[in-house]
Amino acid sequence: MTRQDNSPLPYEPFQYLILPANKYLNLGLREDYLLLGLCFLSTCQFLHFVIGVIYQITTHLNINCLSYNPPREETTKKID
Repeated sequence: MTRQDNSPLPYEPFQYLILPANKYLNLGLREDYLLLGLCFLSTCQFLHFVIGVIYQITTHLNINCLSYNPPREETTKKID
């Protein structure tokens, strides 16, 4: 029904293992660049999730959540 992965184990927290791995393996990478890269990667993952949710709302529920349709003025005919 949906296109998103329903894995029981989220792999996103494992990306933060680069910080202790950098320290213990003496990789020599600067931590400010690593944190900047992790921040960018987390933002991309969040945006991927949001786009997937918006896609599911618009296709499966047929709700256009990104468009604004002003309310229509109802034209009522007066019967004399």
